[in-house]
Amino acid sequence: MKTGFLVLAHDRLDKVGDLVRTLSKANAPVVVHVDQRVSKAEIERFTTFIPEAVQVISTRRSEWGGFGLVLATLDGLKVLRDMTPQPRHICLLSGSCLPIRPLSELEEFLTAHEDIDFIESVSASGQGWVKGGLAAERFTLWHVVSWRRSRWLFDRLVSLQRLLRIRRRMPRGLEPHLGQQWWCLSIGTVSAVLDHPKLESWKSFFRWCWIPDEGFFQ
Repeated sequence: MKTGFLVLAHDRLDKVGDLVRTLSKANAPVVVHVDQRVSKAEIERFTTFIPEAVQVISTRRSEWGGFGLVLATLDGLKVLRDMTPQPRHICLLSGSCLPIRPLSELEEFLTAHEDIDFIESVSASGQGWVKGGLAAERFTLWHVVSWRRSRWLFDRLVSLQRLLRIRRRMPRGLEPHLGQQWWCLSIGTVSAVLDHPKLESWKSFFRWCWIPDEGFFQ
């Protein structure tokens, strides 16, 4: 296959094994990023029951809503982009995914759409994508604590910044967009992100956004 797969995993590595074995049977290049919070012993056990061709990395703590998920994705993309032969598209998958259609159908579809990116991306200033939560304020406010671990403090900081009318400025040339974390990007787009001269400044900005994995690539 010319399509590569990046899998983000944090638990149930037995189920992740089912996924990567299915992908490997189709001769697809696969990289799995395992949350750095998972024990080394568990990761070592995981590598013993998956195909040797699957590359496993564990470079980042990948807490829900945190920037570590973006960094883990970037790390996995670099590994896939540098493979020979280079994949034509890279699909980002959750460890809980499992194909329900033959992968040959996906390959045929992507072959017919070689330069197309498949990613949900809607303006953060619009209405409707976010249901009952923050939209544009994911980007314009400072989010320095975990919503899951410190929900009370997170909400108080949001209220305080609104009261003080604090607004972060988006990096020049970027307009905030939102979309689901999971996507399939052409290798040209992946390389454009990884090699962009402003990547480090973008990373610095998005580090303090809320749920940046639903906005960074959008």
